[in-house]
Amino acid sequence: MIADQLLAALTPVGAAADDPAYASRFAALLEASRESGKVPLAAYDIDYMIDLHHQGAYSAIGDEWVSGSILHLTSPNADPDLVERSKRLGVIVYDAVDSTGWGLLGKYAGGSAETISRNGLAVEYDIDTLLFEMRGMSDHSNEGSVLGARSSGYLIRQTVITLETATRALADGSIDAADTSLWDTLPTQEWSPGE
Repeated sequence: MIADQLLAALTPVGAAADDPAYASRFAALLEASRESGKVPLAAYDIDYMIDLHHQGAYSAIGDEWVSGSILHLTSPNADPDLVERSKRLGVIVYDAVDSTGWGLLGKYAGGSAETISRNGLAVEYDIDTLLFEMRGMSDHSNEGSVLGARSSGYLIRQTVITLETATRALADGSIDAADTSLWDTLPTQEWSPGE
């Protein structure tokens, strides 16, 4: 099973499964997979990743609650091309959410450590990453983080819009024209105490 998954991941469409160009990489990954029982991430050719999370309910820009926040790749060890593509992905997501009329995104105040997915996966696997922190949660021990059904419905819709729009922009190549100057003016969200 693992060997079949690895072979499918490593063999481009139309290439022969026994092509020597993939043999050594396949053998190394297969051995690692047998030892761990899992298919390693390196087995897949991943271009983009949106790392979806939930943040608390009290993040705002000024006096307006955000529906989420985004942050591009920020590791100083990342390839500058990866950073630029990460920024473009963020612009695509921002524009899609902003156009709803009810979504408001801020910039997430995150660091450059490679121990978090947004930076670590990008540097290790050459994946263009974007963090997307959604507002609130549907279940949490802190009642102030839990949103009602209506708010949760909007956030689910926001996630669907994000993923559909990003997929279309990648498929049709429009992501390449995204203007990354948004990042120069996008306000960083701040924690705001609840009422």
